[in-house]
Amino acid sequence: MGELLRWMVVLLSITSIALASLHGEEKEQDILALIDISLSLSFSSCDDINCDNGGSCFKGNCVCPDKTTGIYCEVLENPCEPNPCYANGNCSETEEGYICECPRDFFGTNCDVIQSPNYPDNYANNTDMTWVLSGIPDKYIQLQFDDVFQIEDSNCGVVDYSVPFGCKDYITITSGVDDDLDVEYCGGARPSPITAPKGSDVWIVFKSGSQCSYSGFKLNYGYIDTSIPTNPIASTNYPDNYNTSMYVTWLISGIPDKYILLQFEDVFEMEDNRVKSCGNVSYNSVFNDCRDYIQIITGDIYVTYCGGAPPSPITALEGSDVLIVFRADDSCSYRGFKLNYTHIGTIRHI
Repeated sequence: MGELLRWMVVLLSITSIALASLHGEEKEQDILALIDISLSLSFSSCDDINCDNGGSCFKGNCVCPDKTTGIYCEVLENPCEPNPCYANGNCSETEEGYICECPRDFFGTNCDVIQSPNYPDNYANNTDMTWVLSGIPDKYIQLQFDDVFQIEDSNCGVVDYSVPFGCKDYITITSGVDDDLDVEYCGGARPSPITAPKGSDVWIVFKSGSQCSYSGFKLNYGYIDTSIPTNPIASTNYPDNYNTSMYVTWLISGIPDKYILLQFEDVFEMEDNRVKSCGNVSYNSVFNDCRDYIQIITGDIYVTYCGGAPPSPITALEGSDVLIVFRADDSCSYRGFKLNYTHIGTIRHI
């Protein structure tokens, strides 16, 4: 059919010249319109086009399936470039795509899962494990815990389902970048998602004692781009001193299938109960023992901050609203706070 149409175009072109001299310009226009139709039919034909690798022809062009390129879908993309396996896992191409051979103590399709031994069954006593997650410039590492979270706190009975203090067994998560991320967890309350500082490595340590054991933990991790626009919230006059006798609230609306990420600027000063005569604030992290404070309230997160150490990044639960409260009494004032928030998607592979 394609060859026939091409011959039609040639014959019509010759005929148009002859008829134009006999019948004038108007007849030539009619013939040229017919040529255009023939050309259109010729170029949209799929009769002589064979698409490779499962591609299909549409109006003379190959529509290629995923992981194939080229005019005829003849080029197969390598699913292992760039390497989708985290923790320097080895990627091997398969008929279905790829498979990751993960290093010891990393699991998941992309070596993106970390868990206590035997999870969700009880972990062994006297366990001491460390994982290092490599940072990538201009990306954040985000950690998300599974629902089942049980690590011994202060006794061998039922674990505390509030946020316990004084852990016997524990998991710690640190970033090593100016102590911006340094948290410890135990008990039965699943930690909220955690976002490490941009570009930083993350160290995860799990230790258990010699007495009791529980189900332990499991978490997924991934990387988030930093190209997402951010929105600022700050105390009045920041970075100069805020006014006294203030009470301000902000509500950040959640978006389905997205998380709200809060990140504090380095300058963070609010009056705590250790301050004497409006002197220096405490530059250790201060929770709850506050005169002036900022509160973050969302889902199962309800935290209060003051002092002089900026809080670690906070990630709200998926789709949740975030309420931020800033209160200052009528005594001293300090430089206050500034945070940037953004809506981010779920963790993804790079």
